[in-house]
Amino acid sequence: GSSPGRHSLSYATANSFASLERQGRFDEAIDLARSLLAERPDFARLRDELAMLLIRAGRPDEAIDVCRRGLSIDPDNLLTLRRLALVLFDRGELAEATALIRQAISLDPDNPLGHVALAFALAEAGEVDQALSSMRRALELDPNDEPIQRDIARLRAQIP
Repeated sequence: GSSPGRHSLSYATANSFASLERQGRFDEAIDLARSLLAERPDFARLRDELAMLLIRAGRPDEAIDVCRRGLSIDPDNLLTLRRLALVLFDRGELAEATALIRQAISLDPDNPLGHVALAFALAEAGEVDQALSSMRRALELDPNDEPIQRDIARLRAQIP
C-alpha cells in the first residue's frame, strides 16, 4: 500500500524515538525502529537512528549487525559507512574502521570530516605522519576550522 510521504514518516518517527529515549524506554524505541525498518529496509536515516539507539543502549554488537545489513543493501551509503566505522573504532577494530573511512572518503573526497576521522584512526594505529597528512588535507578543505587546527596541534605533540 501507499504510505504517507517519506518526510511525514521520518518526522513522526524521529519524534517517537526522541520521546521514548528521553523516558529511558530504549527497548521500545529499538523495537519501533526495527519494525519500521522491516517495512523500509532502504531507509538509511532510520537505520542510522536504530544503530545510535543500540549504541546508547549499550548494544554495540547489534548496532554493527544493523549497519552491516544496511551496507549489504546499499554498499555506498555514507551515513551507514561512517556509523559502522565509528562503532568499530570505539571497539578498537582499527583496520576495518580505517578501511570503511577510506571508502567513505573515496565517495565524498571533499568532506573534511572524513579526513579528520582517518587521521584519528591512523594516529590510534601509531601512523602519526600519515595522520598529520590526513589532517592537513582536512584543513586544506576547510582552512578556518578551529577544531581541525587544534587536532593538528594535538597530533604534532604526539610525534617523538
